[in-house]
Amino acid sequence: GRLQSCEPATVNREITYLKACLNMAMKYEMIETNPISGVSNLKESNHRDVGLTVQQLGVLVNNCPDWIHDVVNVAFYTMMRRGEILGITQSNVDLKEWKITIPAELAKNGESRVVPIPDIIRPIFIAQKRLFALERIFSINGYSVSYFQKTFSEAVKRSQLGDFHFHDLRHASAQFWHEQGVKVEDLMVIGGWSSFDMLKRYLFNKNKALNVKFG
Repeated sequence: GRLQSCEPATVNREITYLKACLNMAMKYEMIETNPISGVSNLKESNHRDVGLTVQQLGVLVNNCPDWIHDVVNVAFYTMMRRGEILGITQSNVDLKEWKITIPAELAKNGESRVVPIPDIIRPIFIAQKRLFALERIFSINGYSVSYFQKTFSEAVKRSQLGDFHFHDLRHASAQFWHEQGVKVEDLMVIGGWSSFDMLKRYLFNKNKALNVKFG
């Protein structure tokens, strides 16, 4: 009955909480034994499908205000995190080699990495050249990160994407490029994943011949 309305992970958290409550009752001699001490946790699925089609991305971007458009598109096509996108400066972007060097201080794992700029979003960076006099390449119009999150969430609702967060664009990007044929090891390097276990839960097209280059 409970599994008809909840995921296994939710039920497992509830079981853990109940076990803790009953153990406390035993400690204070309110009950003699814990009746669910032998109950095992349910098997949880590590897969979460956060994939977006290009059409869904277009709908999402159209439902965002103009000052978010570029950030959303860059996130989807580069696997970069929000902080990395908003933090890169003109010195990090090479429009001759079409690559972005993310400095160690911006990367979550503290390691610098290079991200190719795919053809489809190169016009965004060309257009940004007029703003390269500014230190930051992208901005959120002076708004706070919390307002950015609120605005993005509202766009997600209007796009009917369900439980989708900005960080999911990074995972949707990995799935998109995986389906285009980019090798898993290349995805790990470009996206900055330290292990395949961290990435594999978002990849579903495992039988496809992976021989298409990024960009």
